[in-house]
Amino acid sequence: MGEDVLPDREKLIASKHELSGTELFGVDLSGADLSGANLVKTRLTEADLSGANLKGADLAGADLIRTNLSNADLTGANLEKTVFNSALLDGAKLTGTFCKGALFSWSSAVKVDFRDAILTQASMNEARIRECNFVGATLEDVNFDLSNLQDCDFGEANLRAAYLNGSNLVGANLKKANLQEAYLVQANLSGQDLTDVNLKESDLSRANLVGANLTGVDLSGAKLTETKLKQANLEGVDLSRANLLEANFTGANLKKAILKKAILSDTNLKNARLDEADLRDVDLRFVDNLEAKQIEKAITDENTLLPPGL
Repeated sequence: MGEDVLPDREKLIASKHELSGTELFGVDLSGADLSGANLVKTRLTEADLSGANLKGADLAGADLIRTNLSNADLTGANLEKTVFNSALLDGAKLTGTFCKGALFSWSSAVKVDFRDAILTQASMNEARIRECNFVGATLEDVNFDLSNLQDCDFGEANLRAAYLNGSNLVGANLKKANLQEAYLVQANLSGQDLTDVNLKESDLSRANLVGANLTGVDLSGAKLTETKLKQANLEGVDLSRANLLEANFTGANLKKAILKKAILSDTNLKNARLDEADLRDVDLRFVDNLEAKQIEKAITDENTLLPPGL
């Protein structure tokens, strides 16, 4: 059959290297081989690309709003400033992709492989991002606000200065992740193992850390105002210069924790364990529920200020 009578779909696939800027609204390219395709600034709104091979394709600035990319393979693709808002990405492979400034807001990304992807300054707010693999990914300054990140793997991922406000991180693996200067206001991290996580200077205000394991974590300079830390394990944690205003440490383990120059006011220390905790240069006059027996084995100095009667 001559090329002049090929179906539109086959024509598109045959000319995949010349599709830059093309209007392809609603096109069906499911299962198509578009590897290495030039789709720069192409409009693929509401297209069907499910199961498509897009390895090494250039989709920079492309419009994939409400596009079906389920089970598509985009390994090594250029996705800089690509718009995936409200797209379906379940089961897709984005390993090693360059996604700087890409938009994934309100999208569904369940079991997506983002390993080693560069997602700096990408927006994933209010997205459904469950059971995704972000191991080794660069996620600096990414916006995950209000996203469901349940059971995602962020092992060794760089999340420095990322926005995770109101996000659900229950069941997520954050081992050796870098969350320095990250924004985790009202994030749900209850019961999480956060050992080996860098949380230095992060904002965990009003976050839920009930029962979390933070053994040895660096929280120096962090903001934990009104944070829920009931029954959390904070043994050996560095909380120097941290803002602990109205934080709740009921029943928490603060053994050997460093609280030097931390701000404690209306902080609930009921039944908190403070053995060998460094309380030098700490003002404890305005904390709640602190008893003398709790600080008998703590490290204090002449600059440690105690509540009246202690």
